[in-house]
Amino acid sequence: MNIQFVYFDIGGVLLNWEKALVKIAKEHAKSEKEVMDVFAKYDADFCRGLVDIETMERTLTKELNLNDMKDFNFHEFVITRFEKIEKMHTLLYEVKKSYKVGLLTNLHKGSFDKIVNKKFIPDVEYDAVVKSYEVGFIKPEKEIYQIAQEKSGFVGNEILFIDDLAQNIAAAQALGWHGVIFDEKKADESIRKINKLLKRVV
Repeated sequence: MNIQFVYFDIGGVLLNWEKALVKIAKEHAKSEKEVMDVFAKYDADFCRGLVDIETMERTLTKELNLNDMKDFNFHEFVITRFEKIEKMHTLLYEVKKSYKVGLLTNLHKGSFDKIVNKKFIPDVEYDAVVKSYEVGFIKPEKEIYQIAQEKSGFVGNEILFIDDLAQNIAAAQALGWHGVIFDEKKADESIRKINKLLKRVV
């Protein structure tokens, strides 16, 4: 095993996005399930880049019956309520000292620059950034991993991928990558697994 490159997911690994949807539910008298279900219904198309921000805004606002909310900006509301996962930020900074690092993420068009500007991801020079809306594929589709592998410059067993969803890790492992499922509720345990794979002594 000779890992050279580490890909990090963004949502669920470097930042918590679900809490923002929970806050929408609370602030607008909706059930958490309703908000999550509506978001999930359209998320794949958003992440593929098939839908622009304006259409996303209209769709989600209509589905959640928020049309009476004057000047309500769903996208901005969510992004400003993301929360950094501090332990993973610290880890990425440390990993960057010895490995090439990149981002491999399912993301909505228009979100990345806002996330960067609000410091929700570590401020480092990434060796590769693969955003679903730019390439037209989403995890766990194999094409997005093939693109990511090519951009990394390394072969399968030289790449480690960290993601919060088991199906996304399984797809990476099918190409020979190493993978760790990150669980924010068990952050220390997840980080120990990552460090063990990287042979980092902390």
